[in-house]
Amino acid sequence: MYGNGDLGPQAHAFIDFLKDSGQKVWQVLPLNAVSGHYGFSPYSPVSVFALNHLLISPELMVKSGLIPALKAEKHFHPRQTDFPNSDGFRYFLAKSACKNQKYILDDPDFNKFAEENADWLDDFALFRALKRYFGEGASWTEWPQDIARREKKSLLKWETRLKKDIRLEKFLQYIAWRQWLNLKKYANSLGIKIMGDLPFYPSLESSDVWAGQRLFRLEETGKPLFISGAPPDYFSSSGQLWNTPVYAWPEHEKEDFAWWTARIKKNMELFDYLRLDHFRGFCAYWQVPFGQKTAAEGEWIPGPGKKLLHGVMHRFGRKRFIAEDLGEITPDVIELKEDLKLPGMHVLQFAFGKDIAHNAHIPHQHQKNAITYTGTHDNNTVLGWYRQETDADTRKRLRDYLGKRVTERDISRQMMRTAQASVARTAIIPVQDLLGLDESARMNNPGKSEGNWIWRLDSGALNGSHSQNLDYLCALYGRK
Repeated sequence: MYGNGDLGPQAHAFIDFLKDSGQKVWQVLPLNAVSGHYGFSPYSPVSVFALNHLLISPELMVKSGLIPALKAEKHFHPRQTDFPNSDGFRYFLAKSACKNQKYILDDPDFNKFAEENADWLDDFALFRALKRYFGEGASWTEWPQDIARREKKSLLKWETRLKKDIRLEKFLQYIAWRQWLNLKKYANSLGIKIMGDLPFYPSLESSDVWAGQRLFRLEETGKPLFISGAPPDYFSSSGQLWNTPVYAWPEHEKEDFAWWTARIKKNMELFDYLRLDHFRGFCAYWQVPFGQKTAAEGEWIPGPGKKLLHGVMHRFGRKRFIAEDLGEITPDVIELKEDLKLPGMHVLQFAFGKDIAHNAHIPHQHQKNAITYTGTHDNNTVLGWYRQETDADTRKRLRDYLGKRVTERDISRQMMRTAQASVARTAIIPVQDLLGLDESARMNNPGKSEGNWIWRLDSGALNGSHSQNLDYLCALYGRK
């Protein structure tokens, strides 16, 4: 309604739908703060601690008395996300709340939130205020050297100069966190657990990199020595450039991985389960010299592995984590996952190649300690995959395996049923596949910089027949 999906009434209605459909887990994309500089990708966060203020519900702000009733709905794109307008609208509402209700900033709950989260919130709020002052398009490496390098006197000067803007950023975070935790509480009250997603890297233009420059492989100027990515694979013949700086792992180890521990601790407050994106990066990560045009010139560099993850699992409990073990998986990655006893992922769209009999994604090879998907946010929808990415041989293998003729009309339903029939402990169905949508509903196309993250679920698209179908399949395959 207001430029993109948010944490308001529609989100609560979706949880009601999950409850009515016999579902127990809702997996979400990362909720971290994002930037138009990176196409609003949730996997290139401008903070691994801060929440995405675009998710703030104006309706809930009205309901809680922060702003008066909205007189007219601002014009937004009716079917796609409209992040730029949504960003400006949320800032306008937050400024209005602060201006019209000055007591808000003396609210003990707000002050308690600011105090309890000061270890990341102070840096984030100052960083975002500086970004708006110097211009979103300007890298922090181009700021005056004293503030780019975080000299103490400069920090104090800018904290005083941008006091109101800093306070506004903290207020936005307070509202986002409060609305999310209330939504999670509602989901949990209905027996729905929420699975979050932990992006492996923050973006260069993040408060995390600016505030923790020692923890990343950077030049003296702040520019990266190397950037992250993935080698050539299923998604891209030239590999993927993620353009985030890579970690200086020895520095993390010197500090007993305190930054990672603090980060995961915050995520444990937000979610019931947490998917560790790019899990193989803990064993080895793909590093590309800064300035390369493709990821093909990169190399694998050893990661921290057990040194980091054993401590994390001991502190937070291994049962709350899932390993995203897709891509080029080597024996050391499998060994680490099994040593930690973490569930991995099976994706049905990867299952029907020439190696079908022994493919790890084909249902008869699935592990019980795993999660099965028809596809992920990086995949096409099932219908789009069937139309655009399968050839005659793949379709024959699909038909032979399912033991029946498959058409565009029923491919989504058949793959959904196959996922539910898996022995894997959990089956996740993207809502696009539940609705049988085509390639126009794809969420992300790795390797392409435009047109991603814009799909949104239409209000009213889900109905009783979808609920009954999900509930029926869960009952049929013992998932209730």
